[in-house]
Amino acid sequence: MSFSSHIPLARIIALLIVLVAAVPAARMAENGIGSSHEFGPVDLVGLPLKVDEWTKAGDHPIDEISQKELQPDDYLSRVYEDPSGFPIELLVVYGHLKMTFHSPEQCLPGGGFQIAAKAKVGTQDGLPWDMNLFRIERKDRETGRVARAVVLYCFVQGEKATPNLIQHNINLLAAHFSRRKPTGAFVRIVVPIASTEQVAVARGKSFVRSVYPELQKRISPSE
Repeated sequence: MSFSSHIPLARIIALLIVLVAAVPAARMAENGIGSSHEFGPVDLVGLPLKVDEWTKAGDHPIDEISQKELQPDDYLSRVYEDPSGFPIELLVVYGHLKMTFHSPEQCLPGGGFQIAAKAKVGTQDGLPWDMNLFRIERKDRETGRVARAVVLYCFVQGEKATPNLIQHNINLLAAHFSRRKPTGAFVRIVVPIASTEQVAVARGKSFVRSVYPELQKRISPSE
C-alpha cells in the first residue's frame, strides 16, 4: 500500500518538518530551555531582613533530596515574624529546569498535611499575582491536636504569574522562543491559623503585597 496514493507528497514532507521541529521543543520543556543564557543565583538571600512589620527570624536550607530533585539555580526558605512573634514562611525556588517546579498538591501530603479546601485569589483581591489558596491540616498522632495553616502560591516567569503549573511551563517555553531569559520562580507563603482562617488569609495577602516589589526584582532579572 502506498501512502502517496492517498496523501500528497508535499503534505507528508510538511508533516515530517513539524514532527522534527517538535522534538527539540519537547526536550527543552523537559530538561531545561536553551544553553545560550547564563543561569545562576539571583540573590534571593538578599531580600530585606524587614518586610513591613515582619522581621527575618531565620533561613533554613532545603534538604539534600529536594535539592537533588529540584536542582534550583537559587532558592530561599525563610521565616519572618511580626512583633508578637507570629511566623510566616516564605519559600522561593528559582531556576530554568522543568524539574525545578512542582505543585504543593504533590508534596504537602508527603509532609503529613491534608488539603482541606482550595480557592483562588489574585489581582481582583488586591494582590500583585494570581495565586492558589489552600487550607491545610495535620493531626498530631500523639496529642490528637490539629495544626492548620493557609498556603498561598504561584509560579512567576518574568512579568507573568500563574497558579497553574502547566501554564508556567508554557510561559517558560514562550520566553525561550521570544529570546527572553527562560527562568522562573515558584513562590509559596505559609501562614499558621492561630485564630480564624480569614485572619490568616488577610495576613498572607498583606505579606505578599509587602514582599512583592523586592522579590519581583530578583526573580525577573534583566534579559
